[in-house]
Amino acid sequence: MLERASRNLKAYGDRVSLIHGEFPEAIPESEYECVVSAIAFSFYTIDFAALYRKIHKVLRPGGLFVYAVNVAHNSSSVDSVLARMLRERLEISAEQLNWMKSIRGNVQLFQVPVDWHRTAMLNGGFGDVDCIYLRHKLGIFCGVKPRIAL
Repeated sequence: MLERASRNLKAYGDRVSLIHGEFPEAIPESEYECVVSAIAFSFYTIDFAALYRKIHKVLRPGGLFVYAVNVAHNSSSVDSVLARMLRERLEISAEQLNWMKSIRGNVQLFQVPVDWHRTAMLNGGFGDVDCIYLRHKLGIFCGVKPRIAL
């Protein structure tokens, strides 16, 4: 995944850093304008308070933190039908299908309500915190490191 992302983002040169490792220790001591995580926070047992503090520390004042995560959200029968239809339409290899079957029940999904994420980000020092997208248990959250200390 990182190899493909590296190829796709090559045009951005040194403006993009792709990181592989355990959170929050894997985040290099540097300064960033924006930190983005696609969905990794859903599949790990993470000390979210430490992670938010670390990201807050490495962001420039006014920097943006955005992440997508599975959230605890009530499912309707429509959601169930749509999810089943999506699974049937996924184009995955036999190897990927076997991997997905092998992890069933072995992966700990971190799913908490939307308000938990908002509160945790506020407690981590972020302002203008919001859930900018919520559908079918996928939430996208964002927050800004204030330009001045409060």
